Amino acid sequence: MKTTTLQEANLFKVTIQGEVDATSSLKLDQAIKKALDTPDIKGVIVDCKVLDYISSAGLGVFIANHQDFKEQNLRIIPFGLNKQVESTFELVGLNELFTIVSTEEEAVALLNQ
Repeated sequence: MKTTTLQEANLFKVTIQGEVDATSSLKLDQAIKKALDTPDIKGVIVDCKVLDYISSAGLGVFIANHQDFKEQNLRIIPFGLNKQVESTFELVGLNELFTIVSTEEEAVALLNQ
């Protein structure tokens, strides 16, 4: 797994590439938590266009960070999930905790509302 982080226009973007498993989920957690320490952001968009697979540990990263973001009135918006990854999110109910959209433009628009 490779993550890249970019802050622009008062939002934080995390890009995930490859697979998120038990080992690489720590890297994802660190990238997402970095946003909590960034002043004046509206939230995090997570680019999953090239995310091939996510394990339960990777899903746990989203679940674990949900409450911290909610307490700071921030949102995490994943976008660009392939069918397999989207099904995995739905299977554990993450589609009810997070707004999942198709494109980066939709994610940015949601944060700017």
